[in-house]
Order: sequence, then C-alpha cells, then structure tokens
Amino acid sequence: MATYDFSKIDIIGAALQSFFGGLGSFQSIADRILGELEYGSRRDDGTYYFEAERWYSAGPNVRMFELLKERVGANTLRQAGRSVPENAIFPPGVDTIQQGLASIDAAYHLNHAQDGVPLMNPETGEIVDIIGRYRTEEIPGKNEIHVTSDSPYPSEFDEGIVAAMARRFEPGARVRLDDSRPNRLNGGDACTYIVNW
Repeated sequence: MATYDFSKIDIIGAALQSFFGGLGSFQSIADRILGELEYGSRRDDGTYYFEAERWYSAGPNVRMFELLKERVGANTLRQAGRSVPENAIFPPGVDTIQQGLASIDAAYHLNHAQDGVPLMNPETGEIVDIIGRYRTEEIPGKNEIHVTSDSPYPSEFDEGIVAAMARRFEPGARVRLDDSRPNRLNGGDACTYIVNW
C-alpha cells in the first residue's frame, strides 16, 4: 500500500463535517474516537466538532479512518463516503458523469492543503501530487468508467465517494471494486472501481 507523509498536510473542516454527518447512528462512536485523538475543535463540554472553513491536520484524520473501520465496519465507511460530495468543494461546470467522476481528483486536492495552500490551484488546474490521485478511464463503446485511487483513505470510503458522484449524474449507476486487480484490501497500492450505467 502506498504511504504518504500527512504530518504537513491539512484538510478543510467542511469535508470533515460532511464525513461525520454521514456516519448516522455511529456518530457517538466517532465522537469518542475524536476525543481519543483530540482531533477537531473542542467544545466546553469536551466534545469535538469541525469548523467548516478551518484547516485541520490530516494525519489524525487518516488514523481516525482506521479506528472507525475497526469499530463500526466497512459499510459505515461506504455510507460516510457517499455523504462527502454533498459539502466538499468541487470545481464549477461539472454536469456529466464523466466530468463528475473526473472532478473527484480536483475536489480531493482542493480540500487538502500544505501550509494553508490548497493542493490544487483552481485557476490553473495545477495539482501538487503528494497525497495520491483519483484517475479516470473511460471505456470506449460502453457506459463504463474506471476510477483508480491510491489515496490513503480506506477503499470502502473511496467506493462511497465514487458511487455518490456517479449517481448524482446517472441515478442508476452501479459501482464495484475491480477485484481482478491488486487493491488496497489485499496489499496493493491502489483500488480500481468499475462504474457502469
């Protein structure tokens, strides 16, 4: 599995809010994990939350995902992944499934920063490639796109994001992990999701 140095990378609070909003009935477990990690902004009562426009260290975020997967399971991470596109920052002018899936990479980099500067310049489209990518490949002659991610986040979470973006433009879209290739669930560096509609 690919590894990245997240000690100097930040993530925007709005993306974290979206993720936690998608945890549903597992919110209390997530609250306990935030307390264990002392991650987020702390209220007077000792609970944690995320301010939408504030940058938070991404290192504890990666650890939080590992703990959530251990304690609540993979399906909850898929569910939470499906909620992320609701509030994440996406580039303008996205109105097809192809553009939507391709925009995941841009959004991923817009929502992460180094020294307070987002990892994508929205004016030039230039990406600082230090946290993995989401790459798309359209399959000619088919309503099929392959999305390959080598992000540090769990495979199930990425699958949820891909499914939410696909279904935003094609409500009947189906998404599945391509288990014929090495993937992060079996020690590979990346996961490929097959999107059909």
